[in-house]
Amino acid sequence: MIYSPELNLVVEIMKPFRYPWFIAGGWALDLDHGKQTRLHKDVDLCCFRENIHELLNYFSDWNRQVVIPGDHHNVSC
Repeated sequence: MIYSPELNLVVEIMKPFRYPWFIAGGWALDLDHGKQTRLHKDVDLCCFRENIHELLNYFSDWNRQVVIPGDHHNVSC
């Protein structure tokens, strides 16, 4: 079991979001391992493609970056 104030904050922030979402990246690996393996600078979220506009709108006042699959770079939104 992992206790992380960062992950708890993300869960609280995402409670009103009514579409499926997922933890991705390094935190997802740590959650799968059941322990934190390193320090993390961010929390990566993902959603289904058909809900990307809702997710981007939900975080309209935040610094948002979208990873384009196969393109190997982030795009600021």
